[in-house]
Amino acid sequence: MKLKNIFLPWLLPVFLLAVWQAGSATGIFPETILPSPVVIAQTLWEAIAGGEVISNLAITLRRTIIGLSIGVSAGFLLGILTATMPLLDALLSPSIIAFRQVPMFAWIPMIILVFGIEEGSKIVFISIGTFYPMVINTYDGIKTVPKKYLEVARVYEYTPIQTFQKVIFPSAFPSIITGLRFSIGMSWMLVVGAEILGAATGIGFLMAWSRQMFQLDRVFAYVIVVGAIGIIINSLVTGVEKKLLAWRGSGDGGSI
Repeated sequence: MKLKNIFLPWLLPVFLLAVWQAGSATGIFPETILPSPVVIAQTLWEAIAGGEVISNLAITLRRTIIGLSIGVSAGFLLGILTATMPLLDALLSPSIIAFRQVPMFAWIPMIILVFGIEEGSKIVFISIGTFYPMVINTYDGIKTVPKKYLEVARVYEYTPIQTFQKVIFPSAFPSIITGLRFSIGMSWMLVVGAEILGAATGIGFLMAWSRQMFQLDRVFAYVIVVGAIGIIINSLVTGVEKKLLAWRGSGDGGSI
């Protein structure tokens, strides 16, 4: 990898931080409105050293994992069933598409009405948001399997299970992985939003509480934490996705 590919993406952020710090030092940006990067960095370090970031981040990640697991599992299963069973497809697909058009945060009043404002409501909120990318991409991946692949499976006299294992699933795998990646990214955004709107713990709660206390340096510090975790998650998922798709393309498995 060339050095310019490493350093070039950092030029604009470093430049903006320098301008920001200079504006704060000269009084152009009032500290009460826009704390300086140095102050935010100090606040972030104190929050990490004090343990509040780690403890609340663990709670946020736990909610994310539980909600994501439920939403992805349900979406994957229903995507397979609707894509392989025409009657179920005709029965459920229009409703799934219709509900998909409802903005996620529009579900909050109904979720709170049914599940209250306790932990369960946040899990349900995340599950709903992560369900749709998974069910849609799983469905599309299976529906777009080339017919010639299925014809070859019939020539080899594969059973329905063998056809799914050796033909349908490998062919639909890239689309399924894409759905999983979107679901993971969605889960992180939704959990922070849910915590901001109503929670007593979690990174989102810390952001909302700091805003209420007009501690803007803490708000920015927690925003950095959220962004950093989001970047880490995206990098991990992208790396795993590339390896899985490379394995699929190597011919080691999934071929007829």
